[in-house]
Amino acid sequence: MKRFFASFCALFLLLFLLPSLALTSGQAPLLQGQDAGEETYYLVEDAETGEVMKLSPLTYIKGVVAAEMPLSYHTEALKAQAVAAHSYALYRISQKLSGGDGQGEAYLSTDPAECQGYLDEEGRREQWGSQFDAYEAKLTEAVSAVIDKVLVYDGEPVMAMFHAVSGGKTEDAANLFGSPVSYLVPADSASDELSPSFLEEKTFTSAQMKELLDPLLNGAALSDTPSEWFGAPERSDAGTVLSVAVGGVPLTGSDVRSALSLASANFTVTFADGTFTVITRGRGHGVGMSQYGADFLARQGEGYEQILLHYYTGVTLRDI
Repeated sequence: MKRFFASFCALFLLLFLLPSLALTSGQAPLLQGQDAGEETYYLVEDAETGEVMKLSPLTYIKGVVAAEMPLSYHTEALKAQAVAAHSYALYRISQKLSGGDGQGEAYLSTDPAECQGYLDEEGRREQWGSQFDAYEAKLTEAVSAVIDKVLVYDGEPVMAMFHAVSGGKTEDAANLFGSPVSYLVPADSASDELSPSFLEEKTFTSAQMKELLDPLLNGAALSDTPSEWFGAPERSDAGTVLSVAVGGVPLTGSDVRSALSLASANFTVTFADGTFTVITRGRGHGVGMSQYGADFLARQGEGYEQILLHYYTGVTLRDI
């Protein structure tokens, strides 16, 4: 990735000192653009309609936090989520800029599989019902307090990944991407074991398991002895299944997680009385900030900055 912060500073100055040039030159600056009234905005593609929305940073980050974290969580956890979400958005934009693609297009999406989730005000009203006024005020207060904050590493906005609940320790990004990310390394999150969704149990008949796994086996046939289908898994230090042989075919933990619709790739499989039992620990990929862990730390008196520095190693919190 190119040195982002230098280009950010240049683009930032261009955007704010020469807004008409920034808009007419066809460039896509970090903050995406300005209206004549000098309101900064992001261009975000609606994953359902394909419409490109022009959203202020506050509007966009409020929508992301509302979609990604329960509003029942502590305000300091919501602030941490807002900074993480904003940092991730700026990271995504910087990647698009450095790649030279998508000029004039939206650099962000409401598709959580591609970028981050987004819940607009109408969606929040529908989802929160009678709690809308209280939650909306809480959301606005939290996001407004940190909208000008971003996490950087070596001067660049970070890929501030997050997940719902870890398996007790967050995962090394190297085990997800195949290459290390300096600030996405394991962090203790033992409090996640207190989460009501820390453990999940699913059961499958042999026929169900075979049907779900067959597409992954490249034509290999499972034996008539289901208890022998799964080999001993290779695990990361955080417990994520890195690889496991199924019917003699090596699969990744992510492959199995996807096939079985598991909460995480930190799972164990047992077979007894004709039934497979799969128990998962945590929810999500496990990399970066645990949202449950952030809420726990906040309720212990930690501020959003301390929470962020706990989960993202070696980063700096700075003003945009």
